[in-house]
Amino acid sequence: MIGLLEKVTILNNQQPTNVGQVKMKISDKKMILESIQIEIGSAKVTSSEINWEGEENYHISFNPRFLFEAIKSLKNDQIIMEFNSSEMPFVVTDKDKKTRALILPFRT
Repeated sequence: MIGLLEKVTILNNQQPTNVGQVKMKISDKKMILESIQIEIGSAKVTSSEINWEGEENYHISFNPRFLFEAIKSLKNDQIIMEFNSSEMPFVVTDKDKKTRALILPFRT
């Protein structure tokens, strides 16, 4: 996931912790991350197949710096992201659920 965040924030010429907004879309068991920089252009990356239980064509926008920092704090390589709706915060945790982070979305 960190690799995907780094790729989608490449247009900023900065670290992925400094970008403003990323849109995440989940469709057909794949995650698509997209970042748009008005002056430069856009970047889009697609993950390999993910385990997804929920509505198809789910989308949410957030500051990737918060997700980046949350993932770095986890002790496990496998992360779990729990969503309720695109307007509510989501939880990022490791497989053991010992560490949790709450990520607030942007309204789009």
